[in-house]
Amino acid sequence: MQKKFNYGNKDLATMMRKAGRRMPRRAHRAADRILSMQQIAAHPRLSRQLDYRALKPAFRVMARAVRDYDPAARRIALRRDIGVTLAFGLFVALAVTLGMLYLARPV
Repeated sequence: MQKKFNYGNKDLATMMRKAGRRMPRRAHRAADRILSMQQIAAHPRLSRQLDYRALKPAFRVMARAVRDYDPAARRIALRRDIGVTLAFGLFVALAVTLGMLYLARPV
């Protein structure tokens, strides 16, 4: 995740907060589960009660979400959305201008 999002050496909570909506909701839930287990693992007595096999699905979800994230596709979609918005604005402005010219014509 550090390489894919170019975040450097940060902890998982910071990286997920910075990733925001770029990561799916299930990845955020998996990260929350991993973070809660990390807090429990930091405690000497509670760490013995952890079932590390239960974390495997959470790690799989995180790995799949990071693998499927494509920054190039995100940039292309952003450019496309900006282009469509500008084209729609120009179309509306042209329609309003032509409508005003039509209504202002001499009878």
